[in-house]
Amino acid sequence: MKGIRWLLVAALMLLPAYSHALGLGRLKVHSALNEPLNAEVEFTSITEKEIKGLNASLATRADFDAAGIERQPYLSTIKFTVAKRLDGHYILQLQTEQPLDEPFVHFLLQIEWPGGRVIREYSALIDPPVQVTGKPPQVETPPAGDPAPPSPRKDHASRRQVKRPANDR
Repeated sequence: MKGIRWLLVAALMLLPAYSHALGLGRLKVHSALNEPLNAEVEFTSITEKEIKGLNASLATRADFDAAGIERQPYLSTIKFTVAKRLDGHYILQLQTEQPLDEPFVHFLLQIEWPGGRVIREYSALIDPPVQVTGKPPQVETPPAGDPAPPSPRKDHASRRQVKRPANDR
């Protein structure tokens, strides 16, 4: 009986080493409205083994239906690519070739790897591009010369006559 208890304790201590779950960060959009989508999701927790067998895609139509999310046709044009940044962190790049004209993106991301499968919901508001129309408008300056004298100020309060009661005089 004592041996079984030690075996159980040892198994429970090793469980965290085997229950490593892939972690996903938030969606960061780097593109603007009417531009090809350029976004990324950082992996917050991932091993080299998980990277090798990882497959990222849009979730199935059945998953969208189960979540009550409409699977818009433009979502199928998103390409998912795993990349490693210079700082050593892995990211999932989301890109389209065609400009995205939807201001709101809402989708289910499916990640499969040798240790499991996860589906995560993401949504983002795509901002319109900042418009720069060239040089700022020129301001006309008045011709040089003597400045006009300031117009006299009429102060109505100083002209008011105050009537005082007769006993104050």
